[in-house]
Amino acid sequence: MLEGAALGSLPWGDIGLVGVCAVLTLTQLRMVMSGKFVPREQVDMLLTDLRSRNQFLEQASQTKDLTIGELVTQNAKLTAQGELSVRLLESISVNSNARSGSDYVAPTQE
Repeated sequence: MLEGAALGSLPWGDIGLVGVCAVLTLTQLRMVMSGKFVPREQVDMLLTDLRSRNQFLEQASQTKDLTIGELVTQNAKLTAQGELSVRLLESISVNSNARSGSDYVAPTQE
């Protein structure tokens, strides 16, 4: 590491502001990559939280998809039953209208 006297002897005019910024950026990048800037335990903890949250969301999405599939199947069955009931009620209504009234005459056999 450079001592205080050595910093004064550096040619700051030649290094310039861009050089100082480049050195600081490279130093910070090296610290991040080596795990000294952010403690590795903290990074691992954050990644573990993200992984568990992703797993929970994937499981919730699968459960939701299964529920929607079951509801679609139930809806199809109920629609088929409803259509059958409507046809049955319409046929009863048509038959009862044709046979009701005072001018109803029973069919004769020939």
